[in-house]
Amino acid sequence: MLARNPAVRLIPSVLVSLVAAACTSTSDIRVSAVYGPGVKLDGIGKTYNWVEHVWEGEAPPPELDELIRSIVERHLARRGFSVQPGSGAEFYLAQYVSKEAQSDFSVNPHGEVYEKGSLFLEVIDPATRKLIWRGVALAKIDKTLAPETREQRLDVAVGRLLEKFPAASVRRPRG
Repeated sequence: MLARNPAVRLIPSVLVSLVAAACTSTSDIRVSAVYGPGVKLDGIGKTYNWVEHVWEGEAPPPELDELIRSIVERHLARRGFSVQPGSGAEFYLAQYVSKEAQSDFSVNPHGEVYEKGSLFLEVIDPATRKLIWRGVALAKIDKTLAPETREQRLDVAVGRLLEKFPAASVRRPRG
């Protein structure tokens, strides 16, 4: 009877995912955050809207943009934030990614070349268009990992980054 329950049949795949996540190291993920110059934060508000990043070079695939946004939105919702489409948002949120080649000479004297990825999140004041907060998560890109594992690493990176994110509160006028 239990075997006919669709939820019970999912248990093996869920367990495999959990084991894969536990076996995948996330110790290389580094996060940092700063507030914009001269920012005196007295409430960031609870609603945001995404703004598009203008790419100078090659833009990442749209699927990556959608994945990052959905992960960020899920983490922000847990913290009391919500998307406010249109012009009523209390702050704007922008995200962009970059990658660059790095060399690691700890592996051998000639070095090992790998790609380092960066995810940037920025909070922008809608009234002044000034930067309120910027956070960045950095990690080694391992293309040998399964897509599900890379998504789990991205989820961990976003979670750690948003631990440094300003708290949701009622935005009060600055005076």
